[in-house]
Amino acid sequence: MKKVSTAVLAGLGTVLTAAATVVTAPAAQAAPCPEVQVIYARGTTEKPAPLGTTGQSFVSSLQAQLVGRSVAGHGIRYAASGDYARPLNYVRSVRAGVLGTQARIISTIKRCPNTQIVLGGFSQGAAVVGYAISSDLSLRRDLSILQFAMPKPLPVSISDHIAAIVFFSPPSDNWLGDIGAPPIRLGAEYAGKSMRYCLPLDNICDGTQFSPPNPLHLAYTLGGVTYAGAAFAAGLVKPPGSILEQDTPKQPAPTAG
Repeated sequence: MKKVSTAVLAGLGTVLTAAATVVTAPAAQAAPCPEVQVIYARGTTEKPAPLGTTGQSFVSSLQAQLVGRSVAGHGIRYAASGDYARPLNYVRSVRAGVLGTQARIISTIKRCPNTQIVLGGFSQGAAVVGYAISSDLSLRRDLSILQFAMPKPLPVSISDHIAAIVFFSPPSDNWLGDIGAPPIRLGAEYAGKSMRYCLPLDNICDGTQFSPPNPLHLAYTLGGVTYAGAAFAAGLVKPPGSILEQDTPKQPAPTAG
């Protein structure tokens, strides 16, 4: 891949910072807290927004497996840009998605501290969700000038509220590295809580070098993949009566940054 000059990188950092504002719709004051809240980021250009077809299938499957429980789905509203010819647009898309995901996690915990959160994402959305809860978003040395523009990690305490994390076709380290993005790394606090699904020969997640998605990348709503992901998440959701405040010491609500 071609090297980018330091001057261009500095300009990119300025643009990223200026584009950091995330607009979120005000939460309905009277909305009851669900037992389970799915926070999901759709894949690149996936429709319909904000969940996408993969997200809709995942949420519906989880609802079907948690009969009698209140399960709400929330899709992160972000560009999900597929403009690979203009990497800046892709980077801005991911960054906005990360900030939106972090804000939604924090607001859910503050408003509904006993709600169990299930995180999910497809393709670019999997990277968005992974980065949102990652403790390490360090960029490689030649891109370190942009480190100041990276989202800040959330406090580890949020993991007490997250029941499960499900990734469909998370971009591989090679794919992300080719566009200058860090790998998706989750902390030890999520051990046993996360699952990744990658179909054979899906070039986004199978470890091959960067290239636009092939047809297999679009097959995650087929063959029961989203149902399997929902089954994994459902198995980690605590039964009724096992509310979080019984298990977690009282502490101030987390904040970003």
